[in-house]
Amino acid sequence: IVTRPQPQAGELCQLIKAENITAIYSPLINIKAINIDEKILFPIDWIIFISRNAVKYAQLWLKKINLKPITIIAIGKATKQALIKYNIDVNIQAPSPYTSESLLNHIALEKIKNKRILIVKGENGRKKLENELTNRGAMVQTLDTYQRELIPPNYAQILSAIKQKKTLIAVVTSQQILKHYYQTIFKFHLDQINTHILIVNSQRLKNESLLLGFKKVKVAKSAANKDILSLILFLASV
Repeated sequence: IVTRPQPQAGELCQLIKAENITAIYSPLINIKAINIDEKILFPIDWIIFISRNAVKYAQLWLKKINLKPITIIAIGKATKQALIKYNIDVNIQAPSPYTSESLLNHIALEKIKNKRILIVKGENGRKKLENELTNRGAMVQTLDTYQRELIPPNYAQILSAIKQKKTLIAVVTSQQILKHYYQTIFKFHLDQINTHILIVNSQRLKNESLLLGFKKVKVAKSAANKDILSLILFLASV
């Protein structure tokens, strides 16, 4: 069950089907562009892009500014590739597992007092990075370029698989998706929760899954589709 948004959901489903494993396409959030508040104070030393959606929906704004003197930072591989696609050089990338926490452990972020940093992200995202950079003495601004909209799951296919007592593996890559998945599906099928397997992309998300009652939660190396696929193939083989 692939719950992540497009285009990642479609890409992962294709990879899964290529391995002769049934993939249930069920994105639980939709990504939508929003009007960007351009009240950003310049100059800026660093710009941190949280996701490839942050890159995609910031393009019109980015064309208005001179990026040459600015250090560009990407959280993950997909974010880096999105920047390269738009001919934007990436100076720093978070190490595996490509999260806010792993970026904060990067040596370049140890001494950042008085650095002027802009975080480009989605609306109502985590504040972990913003808060920690501020605590380290940086002057942090944020720029929201998109919003996440909850959408209903693919009830027909998921409930059919539950009734057939098939082994279900669900890919969940954010806290928002996790809660929506639980509230719309497994809140009403708690008898299946002991055999259901969740694949998540961080220890933090695993801990939140366990608190909801899920018993079998596995952590992928990263949120990249290839790392998620590797874990799916391993689970399918045991």
